[in-house]
Amino acid sequence: MFPNRWSVVGVGLWIVVLVSIVGCGGSSESTSQLVEMSDASGAQDPGSVLTNTPEIAGLIKAEDPGAVVASVNGASITAGQVTELAQTNKIRLRAQGMNLPDGADQELMRAALQMLIDGELMIQQARKDGVELPAEEIEAEVQAARAQFASEEEFANYLRDAGMTEEDLREEAERRVLMRAYQALVAKGQKVDDAMAREVYDANPELFTEGEQVRAAQILVRTDQNDPPAKRQEARDRIDEVHSKLEKGEDFAELAREYSQATTASKGGDLGYFPRGVMVPMLEEVAFKTPVGESSPVFETIYGFNILKVLEKREPELKPFEEIKPLLMVELARMMQSQALQAKLLELRADASIQILDEGLGSDPEPDPEAATVTE
Repeated sequence: MFPNRWSVVGVGLWIVVLVSIVGCGGSSESTSQLVEMSDASGAQDPGSVLTNTPEIAGLIKAEDPGAVVASVNGASITAGQVTELAQTNKIRLRAQGMNLPDGADQELMRAALQMLIDGELMIQQARKDGVELPAEEIEAEVQAARAQFASEEEFANYLRDAGMTEEDLREEAERRVLMRAYQALVAKGQKVDDAMAREVYDANPELFTEGEQVRAAQILVRTDQNDPPAKRQEARDRIDEVHSKLEKGEDFAELAREYSQATTASKGGDLGYFPRGVMVPMLEEVAFKTPVGESSPVFETIYGFNILKVLEKREPELKPFEEIKPLLMVELARMMQSQALQAKLLELRADASIQILDEGLGSDPEPDPEAATVTE
């Protein structure tokens, strides 16, 4: 079967989302939290009915894809479903440049199983409640799946290799549409007004403050740590020549255009504004300690020999409420919808018969109290 469009979003992660409004980031110590954060920050959703994505190193595979690893009120969840969804989440995290820790695959599989369990609970409840299935949405899902392939032959080959039929594909599309409709039903009425947004803004000014930033220009002469001594000396002589010209009053931007081997050379070396934590440590250290209008001494990073000129600096700034408000209200609404869905899932789990048959995926069917299953 194909991975379902289910993502874990912890209620506590709303702070991470709010911080992202002003361009700051967050980090996490566990893989499950990384999955949550990637979803909450609006990363690309893997959940089209088909996932036509190139394999990456460290593919997560099931020894027996058809083995039943859990059941939800008698409905089976297979090892193949779990590993495919875990692999999809792994691709997403890698695409964001995240370095996954040792043991991440097992955590990704546990998180995937919980997503699948929650999804099955929602689908079962939606059918029990008689939630309608818009035919046009189902057809759109199917066509979106087809569109991922260059030809009908390629599409047919994919289905054959996956052991699926077009009817299986349509059934999966129906499940996805049904789950989204149920989520929308649960979230209905969760609204945010100006007063609520203002209260959050006033109570958490640190979340909406853009940190200190510096605008600098760079001249880089590239080297590699493994270069022979003669080549490194040649690069050092070149950057020393640039530094000498700067001391004589020659224009930094013109020298950058002539000498720099960085991609910013054509712009006079201008790196634009950047906060702490985004550049290599040595470059950042030099940039923030060099006074505005002055050039730095020669220094070395992993990319080679560098000279910086600091063009401007910005002090930390609290973003105005009116600038923050539109996105803040959207994210608060998402957080409230997530809370509503979390509460509903806790009810569904309490009334459900959930069995996890694979000890490696955890034997406790109770959800993390800080997590809820939602979709964009």
